[in-house]
Amino acid sequence: MCALPRPKLGFRNKTAVEQLVICRRVIASIAKASPEERGGTNLDQLKAAVTAAAASQTRILQLKANLRAATRQRDKLLCEARQKVTRANIGLIVGLKHKDERLQAIGMELRGKRRRSVGAPRKVTNLRVQPSLNASTVLLRYDRPLRDCSFLIEARLEGEPESAWRHIHACLQQSCEIKDGLKSGGQYWFRVCATNAHGPGPWSEPVSARVR
Repeated sequence: MCALPRPKLGFRNKTAVEQLVICRRVIASIAKASPEERGGTNLDQLKAAVTAAAASQTRILQLKANLRAATRQRDKLLCEARQKVTRANIGLIVGLKHKDERLQAIGMELRGKRRRSVGAPRKVTNLRVQPSLNASTVLLRYDRPLRDCSFLIEARLEGEPESAWRHIHACLQQSCEIKDGLKSGGQYWFRVCATNAHGPGPWSEPVSARVR
């Protein structure tokens, strides 16, 4: 007796919904056949199996719909959270900035999460005189010993005693162009010190230069 060929119903590469459609179509065909043609097939069992599979598919579709709704709700809440956190972070940054400015105004410096008093500035180093294009003017440059400080500049003529140092300028930058109080052609000594709320630091080593 030859074995009958296995029928191909086309389930391959079909979605779950398409496979259910095929199953229902086959069951409808079997229901139209006579008992002899069914060959003992239990039609009720077939219907029950397909009904269970369809119910499972329905639950999955409902879960997907619920997931989409939950995802939309999550995205809405996340957007609100981002906005609130951003506003709070901006407020924190502004508050810390103002706090830093107050601390720096009294000579305090922030490093990481530690706060400490920096005290009076250290000695200014690397003082040098650079050429200036303007007459009766000199350009001084030096290294900053502390981030938050200002600078005092003194000068005296060559040959004058140590007691003749006089204040000629104050500035905030690491370079300063001295325009006042100098005589063209004069040989001068210059020195610089840094100062903050704790007071001035030591004077730099003096340097000499001739004014144009």
